[in-house]
Amino acid sequence: MKDEPLGEEARFKNAKLAYYRGDFSYAQGLLDVLKAATTELVANDALKLSVFITSNLGLDSIIEPMILFANADLLLFQNKLNEAVITLDSITTLFPAHQLTDDLLFIKAEIALKKQNINEAVVLLEEVRSSYSYDLLADDAIFKLAEIYQYDLKEIEKAKLCYEQIILNYKDSLYVNEARKRFRQLRGDVVN
Repeated sequence: MKDEPLGEEARFKNAKLAYYRGDFSYAQGLLDVLKAATTELVANDALKLSVFITSNLGLDSIIEPMILFANADLLLFQNKLNEAVITLDSITTLFPAHQLTDDLLFIKAEIALKKQNINEAVVLLEEVRSSYSYDLLADDAIFKLAEIYQYDLKEIEKAKLCYEQIILNYKDSLYVNEARKRFRQLRGDVVN
């Protein structure tokens, strides 16, 4: 079932396992093949992980922060949320101002959301929004923040500002169409 969706999913899981083990070059090789996968979900996941590995290993010769981040990602996958936060905090302590900082904040926000700690998630996502607006995760963080403001906190004006920021500043974002739709809806436009 090599070229079937099940085979592609198995290869992606092998790539993810290599990533968790810290074997980034092997993971990258598997991901390069999967980026052309016929299954859109597998191809998108492979592309996302490949870009993450490339962007965080290509600029820095120090591999330890990536190994720690992969360990934290594995702990998150295993739903060991407190241990994942401790591991992420150790990266910040050992490697201050590392290029992974926006990723650390974003994944800590996801953990806070899993723990139902909405206010902590908002603080973390707002930090990504304000301090890392140029980075890859900026539009993800802003869209997630908009959803929290809209659905959890019922702060419609803040949600509109986030959606508007995506529309105006992140024109190539995958979220731009959905942000436009939600912005119009919150503004009160009649949507056909």
